[in-house]
Amino acid sequence: MSLIFVLILKLSIIYLAVAYSASAILSTLALLFLLDRKVQFNKYELLFPAVKMLTITLIMAIALYVPMKLLDQLVFDTTRNIGLILLTGIATISGLSVYIFLSWLFKVKEVIIFYHLGKRVLTFPSRFASPAPTSIDAQEPNP
Repeated sequence: MSLIFVLILKLSIIYLAVAYSASAILSTLALLFLLDRKVQFNKYELLFPAVKMLTITLIMAIALYVPMKLLDQLVFDTTRNIGLILLTGIATISGLSVYIFLSWLFKVKEVIIFYHLGKRVLTFPSRFASPAPTSIDAQEPNP
């Protein structure tokens, strides 16, 4: 597909990414079809969370695009590095907050799993601060 787009149809180099994405989507659909024929799984449990996440992602893309364009034209001078860094930071925070809020609102369980993993990672170093008592420490001292 990439060769056809670039060498034969003389399209721009951007179509390499389009060809790669299209081939990945087609491969995924073909593998899901073959897996369904072999295993007979519940398609609703697989597709409904993906549709929810796709919807949230599209809304997040708008939440990223709008402040980036508005702040780029009205507030920041993006010919300088500091303006570009501030613009990127503000757009990232707005998009991430919209994604997390909508994931919570739509009850996407994968985000909740990721949240619990993050909590475990952040509390992991505290286990080294005060080690659990050993069986010798737990015994009462002899008189």
